[in-house]
Amino acid sequence: MFSVRAEPARGAFLPPALVRLSGLDLLRTYLDGGYDWAPVAHLTGMHPTRVDAGTARCVMPLSDWLRSSHGRVSEGALLIPADSALGSAVHTTLPAATLYTTAELSLSWIRPVEPGGLVVADARAVYTSDTLGLSQVTLTDDEGELIGVGASRCTVFPPVPEGVSPPPGPEPLRPPPSEPATGPADPYLRAVEGEVLEDRVWRASGGRDVLEGQRRGSLPQPPLHHLFGLAPVEIGDGRAVFSLPCTRWVSSPVGFVQGGVIALLGHTALLGAVEATVPPGGGCAPLDLKVNLLRPVAPDGRDLVASTQVVHQGHTYAIATGEVQNADGKRVALLTGSAAYRPSP
Repeated sequence: MFSVRAEPARGAFLPPALVRLSGLDLLRTYLDGGYDWAPVAHLTGMHPTRVDAGTARCVMPLSDWLRSSHGRVSEGALLIPADSALGSAVHTTLPAATLYTTAELSLSWIRPVEPGGLVVADARAVYTSDTLGLSQVTLTDDEGELIGVGASRCTVFPPVPEGVSPPPGPEPLRPPPSEPATGPADPYLRAVEGEVLEDRVWRASGGRDVLEGQRRGSLPQPPLHHLFGLAPVEIGDGRAVFSLPCTRWVSSPVGFVQGGVIALLGHTALLGAVEATVPPGGGCAPLDLKVNLLRPVAPDGRDLVASTQVVHQGHTYAIATGEVQNADGKRVALLTGSAAYRPSP
């Protein structure tokens, strides 16, 4: 049984020496130089496949591990390749020894997707200055059908002076011991854990009762929760609190928790708040999400907590807001999203 809390993470962080290269040369060296993928890539299969001046592409298998309780791929999981491609597109435009961080991430979903095949995130930088980077992304399936569109705003830092080491990140990952030929595959390739809820459960129970049942353990958690360690903490009328452990499995190449994973936690909580207003026989589908990322999150093994509530509930859609806090109670992200109400299939 896989556990992000118990099993040591695989993968590696970027060597600090690469920071001295231009952004495009850094990313090309990373892709072509035989470096190991970041832990979040080993967890999900998400990885970059192409970079050029002002553009970047990332792909991610739409594995059964990404199923939500409804059985579809969680729309929030698509934020992971989107964030990677958006940041990489900006990075390709930056000069040598220049670092950045994602400050804002947004995504609008066009349609739901089922497991199978790939999601492809193609991003392009639309503006870069010495303090700001803007980029846009389209998400398609591997047949080119549109899934969603998004954008990001990045803060660009002054170049690291010659002779000065880059700002330290977390302690580097130790190379994992060699796996025997019969050793376990990366998590996304293993047998799926968790269960999708049957239609009869949704027809008989309102969203709040379903989420409360999952919190208490009387209803099963979906595969997505098992893969990332997501867990419902508190469910109310139009309110939801979810947690996610900050293990190294969810780290980006620079060693901090990937922004797309933080956004996934926020999306899960926001959608949970809306689902908590849905009556038996009803449902909801996410429309969009905006995340303001306020500070980096170290993979220290402690929990991130997203607290959300519905602030507008109409006949056809609802809007929810919230925030993500780290284990020290410091706010790391602000969230706004909307979802459409729909009848159950």
